[in-house]
Amino acid sequence: MKYFLLTLFFAYSCLLCAQSIIVSPSPASGTGLPSDLFVKIESFVTNNTNSVMDVRWERINVQIPAVWDNAVCDKNGCYAPTVDSETFSINPGEMSILSIWFVPSSTAGTGTVDLRIYNVADSTNSVITNSYTAMVQLTDSEDITKESFSIFPNPVTNFIQLPSNASVSTARLYDLLGREMINQAITEEKSQLDVSQLEKGSYLIQLLDKDLKVLHVSRIIKH
Repeated sequence: MKYFLLTLFFAYSCLLCAQSIIVSPSPASGTGLPSDLFVKIESFVTNNTNSVMDVRWERINVQIPAVWDNAVCDKNGCYAPTVDSETFSINPGEMSILSIWFVPSSTAGTGTVDLRIYNVADSTNSVITNSYTAMVQLTDSEDITKESFSIFPNPVTNFIQLPSNASVSTARLYDLLGREMINQAITEEKSQLDVSQLEKGSYLIQLLDKDLKVLHVSRIIKH
């Protein structure tokens, strides 16, 4: 038995040595709240060779709730949700981040995205498909009611009319890479957001109370 276990150990060690790329954790998963702007699920890619490696990822098999969105981030940054494939370089022995950012848009549910990851120079032997799963659920202390936070028009061209909800004191608008585009205090006299100067595309609007607690997150389309 001792020799059998040693044989298995060395076989496994040799298998790791033969792999030019290692992805962990595999699969990757995590939890979040509907009010979260993003739920980030991380993994790490390790270059298991003695030379610089070009790693390519391809997003496949996206299964998320209809109102959710997702984007991929690697060591070079985060990409627009429409980008399905990119290549980045990592040094010998380097461990580099590779993550999925889920956008729950105030909606509970479970979403999974698969990434096909491989060494460009050795695509026949190094292909790894890693799954990233986000579980977004309400807690006992969180109660998001969409009807109380009606935001219109959506799609929008010039101005967003914010809800006449006394608890809302601040509105923040982000693009889908998490960059803050607008941060505005909300009063009875100022209950609109001017988005006329923004580029066309998808954005996230976040409503907060006077203590900057997130009350609601919605996705809007700018025409």
